[in-house]
Amino acid sequence: MAGHYRVGESIRQVFGDIEEGALELEESANGKDISALWKGRASEGGCGQTFFGTRRNVADQTEQNFVLRRPGW
Repeated sequence: MAGHYRVGESIRQVFGDIEEGALELEESANGKDISALWKGRASEGGCGQTFFGTRRNVADQTEQNFVLRRPGW
């Protein structure tokens, strides 16, 4: 899977996989270097429409919780 999101004026690219309900994404702020790693799971009973987990910044190892929802759900 691939996509992007915006932080202020910066667009972050994300690429990754979903296998057996586990989400793993790599984020890039410049399009070539990994700037963050995302690991999460699909919510139970949600048919893969919502994922929750942790985003870890590779530069300083800080972590943030996240929730991703498919648009329209």
